[in-house]
Amino acid sequence: MSHSFHTTDRATYRKIVVVAVAAIVAMTFIASYGRGESKVDTSNRKVAIYRPSAPSASQALALAELK
Repeated sequence: MSHSFHTTDRATYRKIVVVAVAAIVAMTFIASYGRGESKVDTSNRKVAIYRPSAPSASQALALAELK
């Protein structure tokens, strides 16, 4: 009896592929449904955008002193 995957016949190869695909599908469903539902309301989310202000004269003076 050969234990090589490369020397299997077509029927055995198909069985192995079908079992592997079924396992992948099952793990995908378990992982996606196992997370549960989020209790965070995402409908009112607002993106906070940071916009730096233009440097003032005092900031320019402070930067000049650092140099």
